[in-house]
Amino acid sequence: MEKLKGIKGLYNKYIIQKSDGTPISPNADYFLLRLDTDKYAREALKFYGSAIYQDNPELAHDIFRKLNLYWEKENNK
Repeated sequence: MEKLKGIKGLYNKYIIQKSDGTPISPNADYFLLRLDTDKYAREALKFYGSAIYQDNPELAHDIFRKLNLYWEKENNK
């Protein structure tokens, strides 16, 4: 991992696995965003929640509830 230090841009930084242990597709392509330190990641998630609202309102509401926790923290500094 030391050789990855200082790399910028898009690269394979994380190993993804399902929490229940079932295998993921070997063809799966994931993109991970860190919400707690990256305000642009939160903006991307807000956009995603808005985009999926019609097809999956339950997931969209869950996303907005999660984002609200960060917005509340930011406003209470």
